[in-house]
Amino acid sequence: MKPCKRFAASILLLCILLSTFCLPSLAAAHQESITYFSDGSYMVTTIEVTETRQTRAASGTVSGNKTRDYYNSSNQLVWSITVYGTFSFNGSSAEATDADYSYEVYSSDWSFVSGSASYSGATATASGRFKHGLLSTNATVSLTCSPSGKLS
Repeated sequence: MKPCKRFAASILLLCILLSTFCLPSLAAAHQESITYFSDGSYMVTTIEVTETRQTRAASGTVSGNKTRDYYNSSNQLVWSITVYGTFSFNGSSAEATDADYSYEVYSSDWSFVSGSASYSGATATASGRFKHGLLSTNATVSLTCSPSGKLS
C-alpha cells in the first residue's frame, strides 16, 4: 500500500472511531418534558447541550440552554423564555460561570414586560414577566450542572 493511501485509510479509521465514541453523548444532548395545567394550557421544557469541552477524564466545561415554551389551551404557542448557561465541572463539583436569557412572544394578546439572568453555584437562572391584558405571569427557568457535567 502506498504511503498516501495508508495515511488516508488511517484518517478514515480515526474518524470512524471518534464518531463511535461521540454518539452516546449526542443522544443525551436533548431532553424534553411537558407540564400540564388545570386550565388546559401546558409548558414544554427543553434542555439542549450546545458545547462540551473535557480537559481531563472527569473535568471540563459545558454550555447549554433550557427553554420553557408556554402553550394555551388551544395548543397555540404563546411565549417562550430561554436561559443560557456555561459551567465548569471537575467530577466532585460544578460551578456556573455565565448566564444569559432570551424570550419570544408569539401571540399578539401577550407582551414581554421585563427579564433578567443570573448565576449562582452550579445554576444559571432566567426570569421573565409576560403580560396578557391586565394579568401578568412570571416565568422562571433554571439550568443546573452536575459535578460530572450533566445539565438538568
